[in-house]
Amino acid sequence: TGVTVTMDHTLSTSFGNVFVTNGGVLRYSTVGSLVLRLTGFVAVCHGGIMTMGTASTPMPASSRALLEFNPTSNGQYGLDISGGNFESYGAVKTTGVRLGADANAGATSLTLNQTPTGWNANDIIVLAGTTTSPAAAEVRTLASNVTSATATIASGL
Repeated sequence: TGVTVTMDHTLSTSFGNVFVTNGGVLRYSTVGSLVLRLTGFVAVCHGGIMTMGTASTPMPASSRALLEFNPTSNGQYGLDISGGNFESYGAVKTTGVRLGADANAGATSLTLNQTPTGWNANDIIVLAGTTTSPAAAEVRTLASNVTSATATIASGL
């Protein structure tokens, strides 16, 4: 009751279930690349609070906060908010950017339909597939800061 835990874990250790309840707070540090890897679920309930950055102290672009579940079957684990609060605030970045030109297989340079703000080297972007299957999406890492309508990715499509 009323305990605040600051998550500053950077190792690849997996934990089981996490419960945040009765005025307890699970707060991600806003410094570094943090990973909470679980072989269970996170339950934020009955007055508990979980934050990954706040409105007054957002997660800066130089940091990364991950909440990763490692299930053995679909729907086995997840984030359950039942009577508690979950807040997530990060650096301001342009979202929903479209390609400005077709991207060929193997391409590492992407022409965008606008110049995004806040896109930095090592940010992860997702390119939607051409089918309705989520498996068709491509996840890539930006190779450099994006300051124009061209983005360079670390590995080809």
